[in-house]
Amino acid sequence: MKKILFVIFGLLASNFAHAQFGGLLSAASSAVGGGGGASLEQITGSYIVGSKQIYSAQDKLMKAANIKLDKDVNTAAIASLTPSATSEQVEATNSVITAQATAIQNAYANQNLKLDANGKKLFMSGFADFAVGVLAYGKLALSVKGFRPGVSDVAAAGTALAIAKNVPDDMGNLKSTFTSIYSYAKTNNISPPSDSAEVTKMLGDF
Repeated sequence: MKKILFVIFGLLASNFAHAQFGGLLSAASSAVGGGGGASLEQITGSYIVGSKQIYSAQDKLMKAANIKLDKDVNTAAIASLTPSATSEQVEATNSVITAQATAIQNAYANQNLKLDANGKKLFMSGFADFAVGVLAYGKLALSVKGFRPGVSDVAAAGTALAIAKNVPDDMGNLKSTFTSIYSYAKTNNISPPSDSAEVTKMLGDF
């Protein structure tokens, strides 16, 4: 990871003209090793898919537990995620997802939290969506490990850098949230999603 971030920082800090980026990117690719690494576009695309899936799942889990946050601000941050998203928009999205994760973990750690029938339905749906989102984000984390710059767009490189920088903390946050809701489900006799074992195995690598 340190080598990957060093390479991207080098690209961002370079004063070479646009026409010279081809050589820099070729050198960067060699520095991180050959074969099969993800491109900047693939990293950004995977981040968008994973983050929106996680956000949607969090929304259901919060509604189930009657957690109130600033939905308008949060929704706007997620809506700003597009293939042309900036590093600032990535950071804003991460802040939203992290705040919601903390609220969810605190709520479901409360042993007195009891869900009504509708709440359980929302919880189960949110839990299933969250598991899918974690698996998607896990693939992103793996693709970052094999990252190879593939375009000469400094803005895109900055976005990928912001994503790569946050991946370790993001995976830790997802792991804590998954553990929290899995424990709540087990304690309250709610069946976990069918892919829970796969998620648990994947999270064990982070």
